[in-house]
Amino acid sequence: MSSYAVSKSGSLSVISGSVPNGQAATCWSVQARGSLFVANAGSATVSSYRVARDGSVSLRAAVAARTGAGAVDLAVSADQRYLYQVAAGAGEIDVFAVGVDGALTPVTVLAGLPPASGTGMEGIAAY
Repeated sequence: MSSYAVSKSGSLSVISGSVPNGQAATCWSVQARGSLFVANAGSATVSSYRVARDGSVSLRAAVAARTGAGAVDLAVSADQRYLYQVAAGAGEIDVFAVGVDGALTPVTVLAGLPPASGTGMEGIAAY
């Protein structure tokens, strides 16, 4: 993970350089309750980062949660209390409660969805 400042002209300057989490295939990020969460598709985990007022990031938990296989996206509810992680290879959506301290607590797994294979589910939006 890294963070950048965007100037009025659109140019970028580094705030935090690379902040690794030790997981595999990190992608898909969402922010909730002052934390930044990233899905690690290759590790079937979610990592969490602290986000400071100046935009700098630091690793909070390399493994904030374990997920189903085949992670393809993350979304957060409008009130930022729930994080949803699509485990497309398993045809599941993992649901986690987001604590004010950035902790993730498993709530449920929505199973029985079509697995991603050509025409299966991929991506997620939450409202």
